[in-house]
Amino acid sequence: MKPHSVLRSAFVVTLVCLVCACGCREDSPADSGCPPADITHDPPDLEAAAETLSIGEHTYTLDCTLWRDFMPICPPNGRPLIALIHLIEVDSLDIPAGIDLSYLWVLNEDAVWATAFSDEARPETPPFVIERVARCGPKWGPDITVDVVTRVLDGEGTEYLLIRQGVLIDSTW
Repeated sequence: MKPHSVLRSAFVVTLVCLVCACGCREDSPADSGCPPADITHDPPDLEAAAETLSIGEHTYTLDCTLWRDFMPICPPNGRPLIALIHLIEVDSLDIPAGIDLSYLWVLNEDAVWATAFSDEARPETPPFVIERVARCGPKWGPDITVDVVTRVLDGEGTEYLLIRQGVLIDSTW
């Protein structure tokens, strides 16, 4: 065998071993790049949460997309929950400066995932929408419904709770 053929064969074998090792790891939070999800049994005060929120002349609602990734490169039981949350001004008016989403709770019966939103850069949205994302949630679902609660800040120190009930946890395959 020629020396370059031996090196090429060694390189291919090494590459195959690395790919197999990456695809066959144990499924743990460290493998997904996520710390363990903060699961609590203390939900926010749901009596204070509303499905629509009026602040001044503006009315807001939530649009929530939740999913887990089960693509072939994922661990056998999928990746942790991701939540994409949109605060929408219902009349498509520009959202005033200072309005923001600061915290997220996802309620699954008696269990609650409580988390801050990530600070990652997101694509630009229309001026009547605020988009936030939370990653590294629990491995609930898919194909179950949960309730989503967010804390909305008005820029003047007032906090509000906005809820969207019956949100489906979807999946990507």
